[in-house]
Amino acid sequence: MICNGDDFDPTSQGMAKPDEPRSHLRCDVKASGVAVVFRGCAASAALNDLSLGGMAVQYTPASPGLPAAGVCDLISSKADVDLPRGIQCCVVYDIAALAEGLSFSGEAIRRRGFRFLGLAAGQKRQIRALFEGTPVGIDGRSCLE
Repeated sequence: MICNGDDFDPTSQGMAKPDEPRSHLRCDVKASGVAVVFRGCAASAALNDLSLGGMAVQYTPASPGLPAAGVCDLISSKADVDLPRGIQCCVVYDIAALAEGLSFSGEAIRRRGFRFLGLAAGQKRQIRALFEGTPVGIDGRSCLE
């Protein structure tokens, strides 16, 4: 299932990032060291930003393929972090990232945005708790509003 209804081939160059206004404030959580692991496959990716509506991850196309939709868990090496698990999500965009799509090591880097599908109250609480370490959103507003 793809959120925008278009066919999506994860092996292709992806789809453009949508320009529609966001319903939820995105917060930069790269420094939190949180990763996203997708159930049923070997795919994982670094979490870049997060909102109550979805998330964006950064990945290299050479790594095991990220699914276009599925269930994921947020994980961290920090024992005291309570992170949401069992999040249903689907792709809304997939774009090249970081200066013409190359990492500093020369590997291609991509950014993929996922929309959350029906977060439970507990999952929303856990996401809000992550914002406590990131008080300012990407657009300058407080993540704690």
